[in-house]
Amino acid sequence: MSQLPYKYKFIFFVQLAVLMALIILGTVSYRKITGVIEQEMGMRAQGVALAASHLINSKMDEYLELKTAEDEQTPFYLEMKRIFQDFKKSNNLRYMYTEKRISEDKIIYILDAEPKDSEYASHIGDEDDMNVLRQRAYGSGRPDYGPLTDDPVWGMFITGYAPLVNSENSELVGLIGVDIEATEAFALFDEIRLVIILTSMIVFAISYGVTYKLADMMTRPMFIDGLTNTYNHKFFQESLAGEIHRASRMGGPLCMLMMDLDYFKQVNDTYGHVFGDLILRSTAEIMKKNLRKGDILARYGGEEFALVMPHTEIGDAFVIASRIRDEVEKRTTCCDRTGKGVVVTISIGVAEWRPGMTRNELIERADRAMYESKHRNRNLVTVFTEDLLHSRGPA
Repeated sequence: MSQLPYKYKFIFFVQLAVLMALIILGTVSYRKITGVIEQEMGMRAQGVALAASHLINSKMDEYLELKTAEDEQTPFYLEMKRIFQDFKKSNNLRYMYTEKRISEDKIIYILDAEPKDSEYASHIGDEDDMNVLRQRAYGSGRPDYGPLTDDPVWGMFITGYAPLVNSENSELVGLIGVDIEATEAFALFDEIRLVIILTSMIVFAISYGVTYKLADMMTRPMFIDGLTNTYNHKFFQESLAGEIHRASRMGGPLCMLMMDLDYFKQVNDTYGHVFGDLILRSTAEIMKKNLRKGDILARYGGEEFALVMPHTEIGDAFVIASRIRDEVEKRTTCCDRTGKGVVVTISIGVAEWRPGMTRNELIERADRAMYESKHRNRNLVTVFTEDLLHSRGPA
């Protein structure tokens, strides 16, 4: 049997809880680490912007003369553009530029580090929208950096700002902005996180499989009949009690079959117990082929089997019982001792659980129906009716 009893399935849920805890811990750690990376890159962007701002602040008079696109040909503009390009290259920057606020919601660009013919180049007087980070930097007049930006066009980057101040009157004349490339750094970290998650899931799957197998090996003798590889009597009793409890709480039909091989003692006496064991195993295999998901087949004792059928109406239970009886009857087993083919039939009783009925009452009803099949010449399926409670006992 491939299924463990419900009480052993806690192994799965414990390991699943551990896996979820690892994933949650990994997610929290990921957020903390990405926060640290974001802070480090932001401070770096802010530092580069601050270093460049000192250079411009020292040449503020010439900087203030940059007003129109025609000023892009002046020696000062060309020199500063070259310096900006060196800054960009040496610090692995995405963009570097200066700007000036012209209204509450607009800025214009002055300098940038892009080649003149680049599609990303900004020229003196090109406008852009004011954003939250810019407003904060203009409002404080201090170096600042923003959170990670993930733009569908520009990719991932972090921006740092430093103020440009006219030392003569302490006027804030604009900002210098630095964008640091962040796509590769965070993409690599995302790949590492994915590898960790996948590894955790693989380890979980392997450990669960090993634990499940060990639990199966350790507990198999407790609830599996060694001869027929069906559940044993103890497990049948526990399972039937559990299914009755479930049906009592949630409703739904529940049926049970009691099945007994006909004249089995004569088979053992005539052909030997080894052959009798072969018949028992063969019968169990026929029954297993007719099981549905959720059905519980057990060796009740000796040559007797019991089948618990949750969520099953009495009519459906009768159909399955008839199929089992028919397949058992058609089976011919060759006896090595005599060389003869032997046919062994089976008698089956079908009973349906009713609200308020106990486990023993349901077993008794299935048992009574089975014995009725015995009394009616065997090799039959009988559905329990109330008058059978007063019928004869075992045949």
